Amino acid sequence: MKKIWLIIKREYLTRIKKKTFIISTLLFPVLYALLIFGSGYMASKGAKKLTIGVVDSSGYFTNDKLARENRKDSSSVLLAVNMLPDSIAGNMEKLNLDGYIVIPEQND
Repeated sequence: MKKIWLIIKREYLTRIKKKTFIISTLLFPVLYALLIFGSGYMASKGAKKLTIGVVDSSGYFTNDKLARENRKDSSSVLLAVNMLPDSIAGNMEKLNLDGYIVIPEQND
């Protein structure tokens, strides 16, 4: 049993005295923390607020309902658009829209 402890002690001391052990013990946790916080920071800086046009033929989405949804979710803005879907597709830059949703009429 005494020889096992001598071997463990020798191995432990020879590994700790190496520069790679010291560098990896100190540097890797710092790099790992930077990776985690850095990716979160980059994701928050890259977030873009989207503007979505809503073409509602059913009449369900009123301006009040769209305003309520805009207050709930700040990642996008919903705007009521009273145009044909074909004319919206060609004028998305003029209307400052990132996309649009077409809601068809309800047939009961």
